[in-house]
Amino acid sequence: MYPKLYIDFTIQSQLPFALKCTRATIGYAFNASRRLVQFAANKLRVGFDGLIIEPAATNLFNTSKNLTTWTKTGTATIVSATSIDSTFASIGITGYSASATVTFEKSVSGSGLHTLSFYATNVNNNVIRTVSFGGTTTSIKNGYNEIVGNNPTSVLITITTNSFSSTSFIDKIDAVQVEAGSSATSHIVTTGSTVTRN
Repeated sequence: MYPKLYIDFTIQSQLPFALKCTRATIGYAFNASRRLVQFAANKLRVGFDGLIIEPAATNLFNTSKNLTTWTKTGTATIVSATSIDSTFASIGITGYSASATVTFEKSVSGSGLHTLSFYATNVNNNVIRTVSFGGTTTSIKNGYNEIVGNNPTSVLITITTNSFSSTSFIDKIDAVQVEAGSSATSHIVTTGSTVTRN
């Protein structure tokens, strides 16, 4: 029988010195304050829910924190906003008209099953939001969203306002990721091209 190692992260803030990992690229994890923290290559990642051990993955969505690159239809204004993790710059949506529909769409290509993941904030009852991805359409919830689709060609977000309009209410869509497979891995930040975490 192999020996076992138990680590209680609720009482132990430092990892045992004998634990090592191999990862050729930087990685990210959300800490206890829900801030997205960067870890150098070959450094173990401990997030708010423990040690992160996962396979390599590629974020095919090349602007994970920037809505200005999406194609917009309808009346709405894209503005600078503090990101969900309060660490990276982000983009928000405001300036909705009452009883109107606004869409944001960005192309992404994948063959077979792929998973879309992102964070959303300020979801409220006066605005209906859906996301369509690879043949799946579902409501956007406040917080973390994960959707599995097949042969995706784009990510489409539809926002419908009832009697609600605002020039100050800011909707945030942040940390967008599209990766092969039927489940999401930790976020990979992209700023203009796809990025692989090895």
